[in-house]
Amino acid sequence: LEAKEHCPQLELACTKTTIAFVLRHMHPLSLHDLELLRRFSTEHGVQWWLQSKGPESVKLMDAERVDSELQMLSYELPVFDLVMKFRPTDFTQVNPHINRVLVTRALRLLDAQAHERVIDWFCGLGNFTLPIATMAGLVLGVEGSEALVARARDNLVWNQSQRKTTFAPTQFAARNLFDMKPELLVADGTADKWLVD
Repeated sequence: LEAKEHCPQLELACTKTTIAFVLRHMHPLSLHDLELLRRFSTEHGVQWWLQSKGPESVKLMDAERVDSELQMLSYELPVFDLVMKFRPTDFTQVNPHINRVLVTRALRLLDAQAHERVIDWFCGLGNFTLPIATMAGLVLGVEGSEALVARARDNLVWNQSQRKTTFAPTQFAARNLFDMKPELLVADGTADKWLVD
């Protein structure tokens, strides 16, 4: 690349079916570099996501040419019949196999019942929240990142559209959990159980 001195970071996100690279570039990429990335993408079947500034600037290269459903990466939680969609810069557990074990074990220990209200603190994109919603009576997921809360809501809606059974009523809230005050905690209402990850 002509811009190799101005590309300080390369991230990788992959699933069973998709490999996505996020290329951080400090200056606009030349037509030459964009063409090299397109050729690499075609030859190796990968997605290129470009990041010109902070994390909010990440976008799929040539997004207008790609079906929006294909832009999302995803992993499965088969025990709970869930597919969790995410973007390459979203926080996910790095090992999907261990994540399945982690979620299954945590939910077994939580033992949420149909009459219980459960709060999932630091819920992210719903990795624990949606499995909890298959068991509990009411669920609240709380997360500091607005983007992850939006992804959690999208995952709830998408998974509900794919299921024969419904989720428990589930809500999400974006809040800085490192700045919790007693009145905010009280405002969330009582819960029978908490999950803190």
